[in-house]
Amino acid sequence: MSIRISVAVFIGSLLVMTISCAWAWERFINNTLYNCTDSVPLDYLHPGDWVHHPVAVEHVVVARSMSEPDTIKKGWSIPGLWSLWCSFVVGSVIVSFLLARLPRSRTQQIHPVAP
Repeated sequence: MSIRISVAVFIGSLLVMTISCAWAWERFINNTLYNCTDSVPLDYLHPGDWVHHPVAVEHVVVARSMSEPDTIKKGWSIPGLWSLWCSFVVGSVIVSFLLARLPRSRTQQIHPVAP
């Protein structure tokens, strides 16, 4: 029974971590470090399809025409985005694994002590 609980905790926490990472990617990475003119929502769940032949820029501008090139912030690259994405994934797995390994309190039967 304990292994089932650990697996359930791992899967549940991995799902929560994936949702959290997708939110964080959209909030802090997408349109901040890069911008794809023909992107789809939830870029975190579509790894590698972030930018196509990007142009390095000082400041990423959003809501541009699809006829313009994709942009990436100077100092970043597609392999850098991959590294960042992999760190999100590895972090999610590590957190989920650690939560699944937390000791569980077991309900104990209380036996009265004889006088």
